[in-house]
Amino acid sequence: MDGEIIHLLKEIKQRIKDDSDIFRTNYNTVDDIRKHIDDCILRIQNGDKDVLTDINIDFAPTSTFQELSIQNGWSDDYMILANKFDGIYKRQR
Repeated sequence: MDGEIIHLLKEIKQRIKDDSDIFRTNYNTVDDIRKHIDDCILRIQNGDKDVLTDINIDFAPTSTFQELSIQNGWSDDYMILANKFDGIYKRQR
């Protein structure tokens, strides 16, 4: 489970470019979003199961990751990643 989620987060992070449109997110810079993703990965690696709630919010409809994908032209890819995350998240509950 941990490795699967880390992989998904790294896929999201890879799509965030320096010139990504982040207007509809709660972040001020792309580096803030990248740092958030890195922090989530670190929490997973440290065994923090509560991080799944935070990541679930990031993947929620109209939340950070979906807004990023829509604004930056990778919404189809996002839907695949979100569906994978949803499956993993459901198995953990």
